[in-house]
This record gives sequence, C-alpha cells and structure tokens, in this order.
Amino acid sequence: MFSTVRQHYQLISAIALVIGVALITVAEMPSMHWTRVFGATAISLGALGLGIYVGLTQPGRYAAARARLASIKQQIGIVMLVVLFLPALLGLGAGIAGLFNSPGGTGWVIATGALILALMLAATVAAFVIGVQALTGHSPVEGDDAA
Repeated sequence: MFSTVRQHYQLISAIALVIGVALITVAEMPSMHWTRVFGATAISLGALGLGIYVGLTQPGRYAAARARLASIKQQIGIVMLVVLFLPALLGLGAGIAGLFNSPGGTGWVIATGALILALMLAATVAAFVIGVQALTGHSPVEGDDAA
C-alpha cells in the first residue's frame, strides 16, 4: 500500500488541493460554512504534499530557479520588508487621523493618543531601518568596528 502511495504522491496531493478549493467554493453557499474547515485542511495538506514532493524528490530540477532567487535575495527581502511594514504604517496613519475626528475626545486624551501613536510610528520606522540595514549588510552604526 505504501509503495502505491509513494508512486502517486504528487497526484494524491494535487487531488487534495483541488478538493479543498472545491470545498471552499461550496462554503460560499448558504448554510454550508462548516465546509471551510475541511476545505482549508485539504488545501493545506495538498500544498504541503506538493511542496514536499518537489523539494525532496527532485532536488536538481529547480537548481537554476534557486540560483536566480539567491542572486536577488536582497531585493526580494527589501520588497517583503516594505510589504510587511505597509499595514503598520497605514494603521498608524489611520490612528492619527482618527484622533482628530473624535467628537467626544478631550484635550488630554488626544494628546496621549498622539504621543502613543508617535512612539509607535518611531518604533516602526526604526524597525524598518534596522531591517533594511540587515538586508543590505550595513552595520547598525556606521564606522563601528565591533559590529
């Protein structure tokens, strides 16, 4: 039995993926929301199975793609860093805009909220700068030989 599963591993994973997508689609129908759990599980297992199949059974097949990704890993890292920090910056901007739209807010509440948001913005920008420096290989402090 296990030899049959090994021979058809890719097909079984693809079928699980397709079934999962179909279950998620069915979940959009009224009173069928419980199928989302099974659909998400099937999608996860199918994708995991395909990833294991590609990653472990055919290591030389994607060597060129891995080499290309390795050559541009710094640019990919910076793009991902921007994508990950964008929601934080948008949320902070929305929070600052919301401070001044509160009709029942008193002066000290607005001032405290603005201070907290300013500190969060500073921490977000500092984390972004540290991430860019780490990705580009620059030391945290220019001229620091200890780093």
